[in-house]
Amino acid sequence: MPSLGALARSRPTGRFQRMTAVEVIDEIKALPPQEKAKVIDFVQRLESTQPRVRTLDPRAFEQAARSVFQRHDELMKKLSQ
Repeated sequence: MPSLGALARSRPTGRFQRMTAVEVIDEIKALPPQEKAKVIDFVQRLESTQPRVRTLDPRAFEQAARSVFQRHDELMKKLSQ
């Protein structure tokens, strides 16, 4: 597999060829420590700007689902037919 530098040089337009996530990860693993630190810093900054995905506690989800199904019992029966 060619390195990022080789990929960049292989296209005279200056655009990179598409790489899979696994290929990108492999390239990052091969970087010297100082370069890896730059990638880590970038990812941390990127993550800090992304909205957090909220997850629901499984027990709370189960309780909410049970409540909805109980409140709308007739509708659920009709939908299941």
